Order: sequence, then C-alpha cells, then structure tokens
Amino acid sequence: MLIALIIISLIFVGVGFLLNTENADSLLSGYNSMSVEEKENFDINSFVPYFRKFHLVLGGTLLIIGLLLYYLINPDWTGVFMSTYPLIAYCFLIWKTNKFYKVPNKKERVKSFVVMVFILAVFLAIGGMFIYTLQENQVIVEKEMIKFTGDYGREIEKSKIKSISLVDTLPNIKVKTTGFSLQKIKKGAYKTEDGEEITLLINSDKKPIVLIEEINGHKIYYSAKERPNQKVFVELIKGIK
Repeated sequence: MLIALIIISLIFVGVGFLLNTENADSLLSGYNSMSVEEKENFDINSFVPYFRKFHLVLGGTLLIIGLLLYYLINPDWTGVFMSTYPLIAYCFLIWKTNKFYKVPNKKERVKSFVVMVFILAVFLAIGGMFIYTLQENQVIVEKEMIKFTGDYGREIEKSKIKSISLVDTLPNIKVKTTGFSLQKIKKGAYKTEDGEEITLLINSDKKPIVLIEEINGHKIYYSAKERPNQKVFVELIKGIK
C-alpha cells in the first residue's frame, strides 16, 4: 500500500512538470482538439503554471494525508483515499479551467459540467462500493448450512464441510482472481503460489484465522472484525455438531 501511495503521488508530481506551453498542443487533452480561434481565446501561458501547481499540491497532499491515514488511523483508509481523492481534485481543476478563457466560452462550460457530473458519478459509485465491501462479513449458523453475509459472502452446506480449524497465517497469495483487496481487508477468490484456488473473507488482521475446508478440498479463510476469531471458531464447531 505504501509503495502504491508513493508511486501514485510521484506520478501526479511528474505530470505537473511534464506539461509546458511548447508541448500543450500534443499533451493537453481538450486543448489539442481546439480550433485555432479557440486556442487564441484560451490563456495557455497562465494555465500551464496553474496546472503544474495543481499537480504538485495534489501529489503532495495525497502523500501526506495518505501517510497520516496509514500510520494514525487505518491502513485500509489509505487505499480508499487514494481511489477517491484524485477524482474530487480533478473536478476542481476542470471547474477552475474555465477562468482561463479570455472570453467566457459557454460551449466549454457545458462540456466541463458534463465531465464533472460523470466524474462525480464515478466517485459515488466507488464510494458506495467501498462502503458496502468494508462492511464485515457476518457468520450465521443455520440448521442445514453456514452463511457468510456481505460482499463475496457465500453459503456452505454443513454436510459438505470436512473440517474447521484455526491457522496462524494465510498461504502465500500469487494473484487475486476476483475480489477486493486493501492492506488488511481481503475478500474474494484468490490463487496461491501453489496454484490452489481459495476464498478469503478477511475483515481484519486478527489472528489466528478460521479455516473451513470443504469435502471437495476448497478452503475458506475467515477473520472477523469485531469478535475474536476464537469465538467464531467455537460457534462454528458447535454449529456443525
């Protein structure tokens, strides 16, 4: 997570230094598709320094706030912040870009508004996804089956459970097939370095981890957020008897 934070922050800073008045015709989206008259109406000489300052501030604040979230609050919130903060920042940039037209351009204002609405829709969709996925997968023991609620949850028939145990660590993960992954939270289908396909419902970094192995060999690793995993384990053992 920290490596991704640093790399993304540096990319934003680098973008700020990449653009200049000489290469704006080829690099600046929107400007490169303007007519000659439209370009003459846009103050590119004032916009380039603003564009650079914006990306320096974006990269710097992304790194600083991301580090504060990582060390002082919760590393998982760093991932959420990295995914959403730049979207809001670019909405601000698009809105401010209109002031660099020497003569107000109604057409560009409408285009800017449409793009901002689209970005905000993406922001809300991502935010909603995070809110739903970050909710803890609860364990419900029923008469015939065990249910894991929430995103990537599943139902397991008791008759198909081979064993339930506690393990200290997860297997070495090679790739995420489908799912959601942050620093501590990992949910979905994963493949281990040994080529084994497993299901992770890891809501926290609590240890030990509950391991449910089905008769067909499929393994499900579960870690609760609110309760000790030992209590979940005891509940499951009692539930399958």
